[in-house]
Amino acid sequence: MQVECEISGQQLPETVAEGVEPPGQLVQLRALGARMGQGLYFARPMDGRAFVEHVRVEERAAG
Repeated sequence: MQVECEISGQQLPETVAEGVEPPGQLVQLRALGARMGQGLYFARPMDGRAFVEHVRVEERAAG
């Protein structure tokens, strides 16, 4: 993963780390320079309506 983060930092600054599950994995990815990720750590799979509600709840929580 380190090599992918290094390459993406040089060529694709908006690379998304996929499949983030345990909290420790997120910590490692951030230490490697990954700025975005998706996976079960953040949310379970959901349909479009559930996604819209999820975003609304997250936006309210962020202030």
